[in-house]
Amino acid sequence: MKVLTRILFIALFPILISSCTDDDLLPGNDDNTNDLAAKYLGTWHVYEPDKKLNYDVTITRKGNSDTYIILNNFASVGNATGLCTENSVVIEQQKLTDDYTVEGSGDYINKKKMTFTFTLNDGIEEEVRNATFTRE
Repeated sequence: MKVLTRILFIALFPILISSCTDDDLLPGNDDNTNDLAAKYLGTWHVYEPDKKLNYDVTITRKGNSDTYIILNNFASVGNATGLCTENSVVIEQQKLTDDYTVEGSGDYINKKKMTFTFTLNDGIEEEVRNATFTRE
């Protein structure tokens, strides 16, 4: 009987281990799902120290996506689309308005803070900007 138990354990152990992977649940998501966008959603207060600008950005999902978000009023200019990873947002080069393009990235620090570095181009000059996003 002991031999049979050992054989079953040895045969089933790899199956048990492979069914429990770290990829199943991503840390940092409140509902423990693969919904990467969830923690970014909501209204963020933004401060750009170099420009002494204060404004709000509201982040919503792009459609029903778990990875793409819309950053409404980004750079206090227009709406940008971002791709969420576990702890960052990537904004690929895109038009904010007919006059402005933007590209950059943001780092998720915690549920109350993000930092962004992005390039804003008005067709004449490019500005590299830094912004801190906070919420209560």
